[in-house]
Amino acid sequence: FKAVLLPFILGGAIAYLLNPIVNKIASKGLGRQSAAIIILGGFFIFLGGLLTIISPILFREATGFIESVPDYADKIWAMIEPRILWIQAQLGYEITDQIQTVLQDNMGKAFQIGKGVLGGIKSSGIAIADFFTTLFLTPIAAYFLMKEWPNILNWAQGIVPRDHLQNVCSLANQIDKKISGFVRGQITICLALGFVYAVALSVAGLKYGFVIGIGTGVLSIIPFVGSTLGLVTSVAVAFLQTGGDLTFVGIIACIFFAGQFIEGNFVTP
Repeated sequence: FKAVLLPFILGGAIAYLLNPIVNKIASKGLGRQSAAIIILGGFFIFLGGLLTIISPILFREATGFIESVPDYADKIWAMIEPRILWIQAQLGYEITDQIQTVLQDNMGKAFQIGKGVLGGIKSSGIAIADFFTTLFLTPIAAYFLMKEWPNILNWAQGIVPRDHLQNVCSLANQIDKKISGFVRGQITICLALGFVYAVALSVAGLKYGFVIGIGTGVLSIIPFVGSTLGLVTSVAVAFLQTGGDLTFVGIIACIFFAGQFIEGNFVTP
């Protein structure tokens, strides 16, 4: 049922995130129906324009990055092989072939999966049909949920026992305030970091910098995970791209350190 439920889950999430804006506009005298259409229309126009601009770049760089991984793996192996041979000499038995086989097999499988996913998105008729179904139904679900939000809340309050209504509503309001603030804040941070990292890494001259920057921004919704993976990936690509130019590697690392400093001290607070 995931293909059927997805538009309604996305629509509910969009309605939840945008509902406070609808409430503010509706409180000025404009009807909820008109307010929902205006806010939802603006949201999807912005989102559609953004995806139209960045999707081709992302797909091209992601495909190129996946295709380059075997070459990067060979370069990494060429750098670490002498050290492994030294360890092998100390141990007195051969481990080189086993390590190389394990690395190549696992990296090959991981990136073949990624390449297959990209190819499937591009060519699968079912995936395309699901995409357009979701694209069509999500705004409809979001619109009706935003329009009927007060009625939904009234219905929810109506099923709560009367003697517990005040406590339940108070707790629900506190939970809503904390969760919605966190979610909206994290989404804002992800958008900001993704845009800044993508532009900064691309301007610095890092190959696949745009897709790495956007990926870092998306994964930043999980604290520390996005920045750590982005830093490690960017530094590794910078090192391999330039053949070990530490100045360039340092510039790429400084972009991430500066981004994390600004995010932690200014954006998040």
